[in-house]
Amino acid sequence: ILVFTLLKKLANNIFIRGKQAREDSLKNFSYAINKTLDEKEIVRVFTDVIRENVDVEIGYIFVRGADGKYRIAACTDKMRSTASALTEDSALIRWMRNNRESISYASFKYTANYKSMWESEKSLFVRLRVEMIVPILYDEDLVGLVLLSGKRSGNAYSFAELSFIESAPSMVSIATKHAALYPTTQ
Repeated sequence: ILVFTLLKKLANNIFIRGKQAREDSLKNFSYAINKTLDEKEIVRVFTDVIRENVDVEIGYIFVRGADGKYRIAACTDKMRSTASALTEDSALIRWMRNNRESISYASFKYTANYKSMWESEKSLFVRLRVEMIVPILYDEDLVGLVLLSGKRSGNAYSFAELSFIESAPSMVSIATKHAALYPTTQ
């Protein structure tokens, strides 16, 4: 009983420390992005937060441009960043607008939207090794996407990691909308 109690206490401490570290990271992230009105800086800080807090091999942040196309604005691995875009009429973009929630790419493959995707989009997702798709929403507006490959460890994403990944984009959307409303002169 003593060994069980000690192991349980140790496990709880490890879990609580990890949770506290993620919460502190979100608080610091929120503070950092609210200090700037530069969209590129906001995306850079967001990329750093993903890299530091999630065991993702590669994470891509797509942001909608003035032309309505969603392009890669940042990547957690600068050596793998690639020029890619998704259009407003993309099956994935339509699904994200209608559902407004994260989805694994494996689950997305079972949707009617996936079946209507162009082969070029499907090959893009294979090339980027996408496993998770997280929307960046501002109210009802889809302003971007986070595409995550698998984890470096090969394990599935934990509930805590998914919660963290889903929390940060809402902060990004607000900061980028403010940046768009109050453009800075360069």
